[in-house]
Amino acid sequence: MQIGNKTVSIITPLYNAEEFIKATADSVLAQTCEDFEWLIVNDSSTDSSRRLLDEIAEKDERIVVINLPENHGPIYARNIALEKASGRYIAFLDADDLWLPRKLELQIVLMRNRNAALSCTRYKKINKDGSLRTGITIPVPEVATYNQIMHSDSIMASSAMYDRNITGDIRQTYEAAVGRDDYHFFLTILKDHKNVYCVMEDLARLRVFSETLTGNKMKAAGMQWAFYRNVAGLSFPSSVVKFTVYAVKGFLKYLM
Repeated sequence: MQIGNKTVSIITPLYNAEEFIKATADSVLAQTCEDFEWLIVNDSSTDSSRRLLDEIAEKDERIVVINLPENHGPIYARNIALEKASGRYIAFLDADDLWLPRKLELQIVLMRNRNAALSCTRYKKINKDGSLRTGITIPVPEVATYNQIMHSDSIMASSAMYDRNITGDIRQTYEAAVGRDDYHFFLTILKDHKNVYCVMEDLARLRVFSETLTGNKMKAAGMQWAFYRNVAGLSFPSSVVKFTVYAVKGFLKYLM
C-alpha cells in the first residue's frame, strides 16, 4: 500500500443495501473531484446488493468491490478497505447516505488551507425514500475540539474525512460498540491533532429511518452513556454532565 496514489479513498461498508446503493453511487460518481477510488466492502449481504455492486463497478474502474465470505460488521469491513486504500485522504460514506457534487472538492480545499487532520461538512437529513425530513441544515461548528466533540457528536460519519499524511495509517478498533465506533475513531484522531474543521456548507445527506441506529434515539442514548463510562472511562459525575449536554443537543438535532 502506497499512500498518495489517489487523492481520496472513499470507504463504504455495505450490508443489505439494495434499496439505496444506486443512489449512493450516483452521488459519488457526480463528484467534481474525480481523482478518487471507491472501496465498497460487501459484508456478505443476503439481498441483491452483490449483483447491483457488480453492475455499478462495471461502469467505472475507480470502483473496487470487496466481497467478504462471512459477515463481520462495519468495523472489520472498514479496516479491510483501509488496508487496500491508496488515497492520501480517507472519506467515509455509509451505503445509504448521499453526497452533493462538490463535497470532496470543497473539503480538500479546506483541509489543505487549514493543514487539518480531520474535517467534516454540514448536512441535511433525509427520509428512507430520499425526501428531505425538514430541509434544515444541521449546524455543525466551524472548528471543534476534542472536549467539544465529547459533549456533542457533531461529526456525521458520512461527512468525515481525514488526512493520512498527518494521522498516519490508522485503523478502527473494537473498544467502542458498533454505532459509537466512528465517534470513538474521530475522538482518537482529535486526541493527537486538536481540532476538527467543518466546511460550512450543506454537502451531505444523512438517511434516517426507524431501522437505523440514528433513528432509534433511546438505543443511541444508551450507547452514548456506555461510551462515557466504559470506553472513555469518565467518572459518574463527569458522565452525567457530558450526557446531559449530549441529550439536550441531540434532542434539538432530532427536531431538525
